[in-house]
Amino acid sequence: MFGNYFIEDYVKAGCNATPAKELEALSSHSKSKIRQRVAENENTPSNILERLVKDPDSEVRLAAGTNPSTPVDLVYSLALDEDPSVRHGLAEDPNTPLGLLKILAQDENAYVSCRAQKTLLSMQRQWVKNADSSNIVAWPIINVSVYA
Repeated sequence: MFGNYFIEDYVKAGCNATPAKELEALSSHSKSKIRQRVAENENTPSNILERLVKDPDSEVRLAAGTNPSTPVDLVYSLALDEDPSVRHGLAEDPNTPLGLLKILAQDENAYVSCRAQKTLLSMQRQWVKNADSSNIVAWPIINVSVYA
């Protein structure tokens, strides 16, 4: 199904040592799996990530949205993505900004909003646990109730 060139490109796309110029070329690859690997690569420059958050393939957009190197404004733009799987993927990522999780907790898609609420609750529990173990004040409780 995939030839040697695909495998070579796939490895290059995910390698932190791949130069930006090669990542630029790979970000336009005909195979979406290669573009997805570029979107996942934390060394991908923000100008390339900016294009990948608009990629036709939803898995590429999600990979760019969950990449810690993606500028936060681009991540927020994915809260309006037409594909609920992209919004759901952001909602289940504990590294998604808190404000974005709160927006996703109000999503029209029940799966997305439920997942965002679960992620927020999990984060809240972790904050309380960390506060209890270090004798510091816990973060404020997050109200994630959509139906109250």
